[in-house]
Amino acid sequence: MKILLINLEFDCSGVAWILRNAINKTKHEARVVIRQHTKITEGKDYDLIFNKLEELEPLIEWADVLHFNTWIWTHQPTEVLPDRYAFKPEKQSSFFDRWKGKKKFIFHFHGGKSQLNPDYWLKECKKATILKCDPIAPIKGALWLPNIIDLEGVEPKEREGIKVSVASSLSDERRINKMVESMLDYLNIEKDFVADLPKKEALERRNNYSVSIDNTTQGFIGMWGWESLALGQTLIARLSEGTRIAYKEFLGSNPPIISCENIDEIASEIRKLTPEKIRRNYHYNINWIKKHYKNIVNEYIKIYEK
Repeated sequence: MKILLINLEFDCSGVAWILRNAINKTKHEARVVIRQHTKITEGKDYDLIFNKLEELEPLIEWADVLHFNTWIWTHQPTEVLPDRYAFKPEKQSSFFDRWKGKKKFIFHFHGGKSQLNPDYWLKECKKATILKCDPIAPIKGALWLPNIIDLEGVEPKEREGIKVSVASSLSDERRINKMVESMLDYLNIEKDFVADLPKKEALERRNNYSVSIDNTTQGFIGMWGWESLALGQTLIARLSEGTRIAYKEFLGSNPPIISCENIDEIASEIRKLTPEKIRRNYHYNINWIKKHYKNIVNEYIKIYEK
């Protein structure tokens, strides 16, 4: 089977690039295309960086499956996209319609139903310290799947003391990172807000920290969180009820995540950490990932083969 992973903008966190590499280790074949790089994917070997949709035609003809890998809420096929995105839905539709019924179409949203409306999402994040929503509540016809982890050769290492790496920048409006910064300053804890770096460089930098803070508003963890567990870091995030159910149902076990509802709970959990807990979490988290977070590529192939 031949799978074309299509990023109509960029490849968020490099997940399609990782998926292509995993598929190509099976009996199937995949290629991945993007319109532009981000810092995260800088230097990665995409099969095509295109400017016009017409450039995709040879690869579309080659493929059996068209897997549209979308960045969070970006490309909802039935809604108007913000002006900053390259392709309008009507142009996408008229271009890709000729292959409907001939190719299998897969639409891959990163996040949940609340994220499919960016204006609503950003408005709510600004309004609330912690957004009380259920982003991975069931969406009709949709299936939750995890992305594949690739640490790009970075070997987890044990760290001394409590030092915290935080997902994204201080200016990210979807998060409460400015509050997190103030809290960590008050506790006199070393910290690093990691954003806009090539993936491997970011992983190497994060590997120096024993504690990781991922999404504290959205109610689920992203690639950052899964990578943190694979690095053996103690992970703090906010998990909604829908997220907990989805994770346990698919992975067969609750991920070892310290779930917090607000900045006070985050501070309280950090105060509870000791060198012994950090060491214990390091070994437990790595082993949990090895046991429960495996063979993910086979789940994608099952969908392609349906």
